[in-house]
Amino acid sequence: MKFPILLFVALFLNKCSDKKSNYFIPEEFQYPENKIEKGKTFIYQNALRKKITFRSIKLLNINERKYFISKEFDSTSTTDSAIFFKGKILEDYNFVLNGGHGATKASIAEDTVINNGSKLGKHVTEYIFNTPTTSMIVNVEDIFVKDTSCIWQGKTLDCLEIQSLAKVQFNSLTDTLSKYFLNASNLMYYAKGVGLIKYIIQFRNHNGIDEYGDWELKEIKNVEN
Repeated sequence: MKFPILLFVALFLNKCSDKKSNYFIPEEFQYPENKIEKGKTFIYQNALRKKITFRSIKLLNINERKYFISKEFDSTSTTDSAIFFKGKILEDYNFVLNGGHGATKASIAEDTVINNGSKLGKHVTEYIFNTPTTSMIVNVEDIFVKDTSCIWQGKTLDCLEIQSLAKVQFNSLTDTLSKYFLNASNLMYYAKGVGLIKYIIQFRNHNGIDEYGDWELKEIKNVEN
């Protein structure tokens, strides 16, 4: 999954000749493709505020190619959607940046898995979103932290702990001196045979207030339409 709440997805630019597979998270730690059927919805709940968010996934077959479609939303609106092919980001859309006036498509400047000697390597991505008034540049680095285990629905599952560090820059296209920077840290837990079952996000908002969110997977449902 892309950085939650930012994000998490154009053409692949090979920035480094020493790279691994397009899949940063191994397929066995993602939701099984053969169980997606007509689509699944993952329901996450904030442990502190009890707020609910959703992530839906679908497969689309075109000319014998399988495209993976992901959408993130809550009870009021869609926040992000993305299209992947074999673990590579093809398109990403943000529905928040333009003030709710339609989707903003990203230019994918980088999507690379670098072999840095660690178990999974380092996943580096850069997204550039432009609206008529604002530019947003998002740089994300995902790294493997450790093998661990998590309890979900009464079962102990093998998990990967992944740290995601994001640097976000907002630029006003009408005032070149107006800039705003945001740094965010996210810990993600991918369970074998399930996918993302937990994530913890921390950042300081534009008012200088520290934000914290602890989200857990509560249920997986079939997509209704």
